[in-house]
Amino acid sequence: MVGFFMSPVTKFGYNCISYAILLSLFTWFVLTDLRPATEPNSPSTIEYVVIFWVGTLMAEELRQVEDLFYFVLILAVFVVSFGVVIEAILYPNMDPDIRIIFKSLYKPYWQLYGELFLEEVEGLIDYETCHEDPRFLNQCPSVEGHRWVAPVLTAIYMLISSILLINLLIAVFSYTIDSVQKQSKTVWRFIRYGIVNEYVDRPTLAPPLIIVNHIFRVLLHICKDLDSPDKYSCYNLFRNNAIKDNDK
Repeated sequence: MVGFFMSPVTKFGYNCISYAILLSLFTWFVLTDLRPATEPNSPSTIEYVVIFWVGTLMAEELRQVEDLFYFVLILAVFVVSFGVVIEAILYPNMDPDIRIIFKSLYKPYWQLYGELFLEEVEGLIDYETCHEDPRFLNQCPSVEGHRWVAPVLTAIYMLISSILLINLLIAVFSYTIDSVQKQSKTVWRFIRYGIVNEYVDRPTLAPPLIIVNHIFRVLLHICKDLDSPDKYSCYNLFRNNAIKDNDK
């Protein structure tokens, strides 16, 4: 009986039912009880349930995200490095403020989508009113003596990030699609195996009850770090019971 409830097919069924219930609850409160948070009794009980449900679901998905990790890591290196350099050039010796960190990442992030901030980069803004603009943190950009540096760095950054990296990602996806089309049946079998293997490792309970499995795993990890290596330790007892349940 335990083996049946812990099998990949049963776990997959649990999760399908869980998704259907989540979508039903979300649709219900969006259509009937979607109110501003400032009103009394808002958010509603159903909304809290949906938020908690999605949180447990995201916790499980984040545990398995690997596909774009390296690409995002490479992109983040360029975004952070360019943001720091361009802010140091345009706004030298800024006053210490935690908002500087977010301001340094603001321009390079939105430049990925085509917002170039050329007026600010080239020093063409209105210097009489820029001190009143909250975006500049009471300091206007300074380009005197090096007006060409920021535009050149921006051009290099856009070349690497928007043209090379983004198009490289598109090319990788296109190559993957072509490979899938050429070997669709083999790939389908491999993906099916991957799904089965994923649900072998997936917790038995579906969201939102999946939080119980996560708590159990945390306790198991703590026992593993703190207990002695003898066979009666907390970790070994947990592990042996789990193995016995799987064998059944």
